[in-house]
Amino acid sequence: MKKTNNSVNQLISILIFMGLIVLWVTPVEAMEPAWKDIPHGLKKEEGIEYKGKFLFATGEAIIEKIRPDKAHELAKKISLLRALQLVHMASSCKNAPAGLDSKEYGRFIRLFAPIAPPLRIKGITVIRQWETDQSHFTAVAVPLSAIEDVPCEFPDLSTAIYKYIKIEQPSLEGLAFCLRHVPLYSKFNREIRSRVGKWLRDNAQKEMALCFQPGFNTTAIGSELKTLVFQNYLFRAMRLTEKAEELANKGQWEDAVINACEALELVPAYGRAYLVLSDFFLLEWEKPVFALCAVEKAMRTGNCFKEALDKKVSILRALRSPETQVYQLLLSQCESLPEWEYYSWAKEWPSSWKTEMKRLGDRPIPNLVAASLGQAVDGDTKSPDEEFGRAVEMFNQAKTDEDVNRVLDLLFSACEKQPASPKTYNLIGACYRHIGKPEMALPFLWQALTLEPEYDFALTNLALCCHSLGLEESARYYFEHNAVKSSKNKWVQENYAEFKNILGHR
Repeated sequence: MKKTNNSVNQLISILIFMGLIVLWVTPVEAMEPAWKDIPHGLKKEEGIEYKGKFLFATGEAIIEKIRPDKAHELAKKISLLRALQLVHMASSCKNAPAGLDSKEYGRFIRLFAPIAPPLRIKGITVIRQWETDQSHFTAVAVPLSAIEDVPCEFPDLSTAIYKYIKIEQPSLEGLAFCLRHVPLYSKFNREIRSRVGKWLRDNAQKEMALCFQPGFNTTAIGSELKTLVFQNYLFRAMRLTEKAEELANKGQWEDAVINACEALELVPAYGRAYLVLSDFFLLEWEKPVFALCAVEKAMRTGNCFKEALDKKVSILRALRSPETQVYQLLLSQCESLPEWEYYSWAKEWPSSWKTEMKRLGDRPIPNLVAASLGQAVDGDTKSPDEEFGRAVEMFNQAKTDEDVNRVLDLLFSACEKQPASPKTYNLIGACYRHIGKPEMALPFLWQALTLEPEYDFALTNLALCCHSLGLEESARYYFEHNAVKSSKNKWVQENYAEFKNILGHR
């Protein structure tokens, strides 16, 4: 009942707004643009285009669940409103925000049009309104002279994104755009992921929403009976996921997603089910940024290490992310282990990890952090255990690799006692970097950022690790993060300045 009332209120608001719009639209005169002047693309689909002395815009309305005798008139008004919103959005953002090419700029205008407020523009010409199948279109033109002084509503892309995710009904396509254009290791990114999760929950897709929610805390099973129940759930989740994989291979995505979601309803941490959803987001929805969220969830338990890493590399490549370089390095090092060396969850590890993974074999938390590539521990951060303070003192006084290894042992103990401390994981990464094992440092530094986005120390340590491995694209990616560039810490500033100096001499 609530949704119905909201819909009615929205329609009333639109109709009232349209009553105001009529006052702004001038009748077509002989010298005004006509159908023949409209750019070819706008005769078929929604969008904007500059041509000559005019800005042309076509708005589209898709009317569903409305009485047929009411739909036609309502569609005409809504498509006109949409066209005027596009005009305002284009007028307010005449130049593409930094980082957007022409194609993404067009998407930006279309997707963010709903946040454009009413705008009085003289000289708007409604050229034509027409219907095709389930859509109604309105094409308009406005003289460029009428919009040259329109104030900018969105001084930068971040401002526009912030306003967009606050509206009542953002589109899934719009949220995907927001996620693509916000730094991965930022609090803003987490806020948008949460908004995607809410959209999916509101649209009865609560299991798919798990891909975008903060991680849950794993608790020990307290009785033999609970253990048996969990084993039963796990077995059923495995069977459902196997069926989902078979259906996905046949392109039967609807049924594949249903089975994968049923598996996650039984076992919310089951990694292989997330891999099915990752493929769905990538191949069916064509939203690699959503697929990235799903594959990160698949990594949490470490059970499908190489397969998840392979998918993550493919997704990052599709997103043209500089991080592709560092994940590709780890993937290239992966090798199968003989059965007698199965000392963790996965069957493959990067060769550069081999010695250290044996060392972590009886330490569940650091082992899982490595196996998950820093995705295992999520949620609210905690202050480090008291052992962390002693570890810091020892690290500052360390003179040899043996000294640093003693610090590592203390830190491993500290993260067992308090798994949600980003400072602990950052120092583990720093220790590995100092003893010449940067590949081993990576998952612990990623874990620090999973817990605390925009952590300048962890970003700097990641950049230094990548630099020492010759991965300059990834190093630049971490160094150029706003949290690093704006850091007040002297050590962070010195390393960033040194990196810029190195680039300046090339």
